[in-house]
Amino acid sequence: LVECQHHTAHIYSVMAEYGLKNCIGVAFDGTGYGTDGTVWGGEFFLVNGAKWQRKGRLRRVSMPEGENAAKRPDLMTLAYLFDAGENLSTDELKLINTAAVMTSSAGRLFDAVSSLLGICQRNTYEGEAAMKLESAASSVPSNLRLPFALVKKEGLWEIDLRNCIKKIVALKKEKEATVEELSRAFHQLLSNVVLELCKKLRAETGEQNVCLSGGVFQNSLLLSMCVETLKKSGFIVYVNEQVSPNDEGIALGQAYFYLLKERESR
Repeated sequence: LVECQHHTAHIYSVMAEYGLKNCIGVAFDGTGYGTDGTVWGGEFFLVNGAKWQRKGRLRRVSMPEGENAAKRPDLMTLAYLFDAGENLSTDELKLINTAAVMTSSAGRLFDAVSSLLGICQRNTYEGEAAMKLESAASSVPSNLRLPFALVKKEGLWEIDLRNCIKKIVALKKEKEATVEELSRAFHQLLSNVVLELCKKLRAETGEQNVCLSGGVFQNSLLLSMCVETLKKSGFIVYVNEQVSPNDEGIALGQAYFYLLKERESR
């Protein structure tokens, strides 16, 4: 039995389409268990054949009610507000500590921001909050820049968005930006995050290939922003074309991982 971690399988699915052996892999996804006992979904990998290293991730937050959080963007908003140091009521604090696990999921981040902006509080179908956030972002341009920090901890780059969340709260409260402008700025923020962390990994390793995959990259606005900014900085960018970046491509990625592993064992 050969095991292939869920989010790496997303990256290997892109590699399979192009016959790649090496890349920086960016997996923005819903949720899936990682190798460290937490729930992944906002991960950066360095891949060399069947060997991979996790090199970066979104800062972890609580995922209240476990898997049920995927249906409750409002709970994910509370988790991000708490992490950012915003004041919560006693009842809200109880909610975010209910059967919670830690997650670095980009999908849950999209849910949180969608709820924070008042766009979608409950997902009645998979990806609803994220799709509505994308729709709002697609309607207007925005020159807003939201802050983020990249911090290296124990050899792993951590994407810290606490100041981003605080900024969104402040701008929304003071009505200094519309929901649409903030939605657009959030997409641009994530594109900037991808670019800056990929640049750091390139500086460390010399790797130029970048593979983007995972369900979050079904968001055509985010995908196009990431591809454009990466290419402008000299990266060679690969995305899923023959299979979807969502879980449809997992089996292909697993098969390609097995093929690479078999070749290396000969």
